[in-house]
Amino acid sequence: METRRFTLIFYFLISAWILPIYTRTSSEGTFELMFPLGFIGMCFYLYGNERYHPAKLKASLLGFAVAVYQLVMHYLF
Repeated sequence: METRRFTLIFYFLISAWILPIYTRTSSEGTFELMFPLGFIGMCFYLYGNERYHPAKLKASLLGFAVAVYQLVMHYLF
């Protein structure tokens, strides 16, 4: 593998990043629409980069799975 393991951790962490893209506050509380922007940005970076490696995509997909888990936990609890 031509990539370092430490770099794969960064791919994972960036892909697991979720951000609110819409926030609404009312008398009943606050609603935030969260979206995994880290994974979308990482996909654009991977497909635009010439040093593509399947391990980088796998680390990003694992980060996306963690982001989906965070989204579910955010909306359920």
